[in-house]
Amino acid sequence: MRMSDFPERWRQRAADIEPFAPPAAVAFRECAAELEREQAGVSGELLTLEQAASVSGYSGDHLGTLIRSGKLANYGRKHAPRVRRGDLPVKPSALTPTPQVGIVGATDRRSIARSVLSQSEGGPSAA
Repeated sequence: MRMSDFPERWRQRAADIEPFAPPAAVAFRECAAELEREQAGVSGELLTLEQAASVSGYSGDHLGTLIRSGKLANYGRKHAPRVRRGDLPVKPSALTPTPQVGIVGATDRRSIARSVLSQSEGGPSAA
């Protein structure tokens, strides 16, 4: 589900619960309106290519190529481009965060292996 789908979904929930809990329905509608206002502000934010690269998952060079080819609008100047957050293409891999796995106190391969082995043998956990 996309973030932009939530306001409509919340309005539908408000309509569903209106007969049973009118104050809750009002709260759902207010939240939907607030989220829409926030989304409109965020999507219009102008970003540098470096900022846009960290948001989209594409490199700044690739985004620059999209600007030069006209596929992405430049809201800045020729040598200082800016792109609208809402216009950015987003790499699928940028949407799913990679899980961060860490072992407390492990600084090299040997200590990581030792830590993993001690955990699997019922030793103290690193959590």
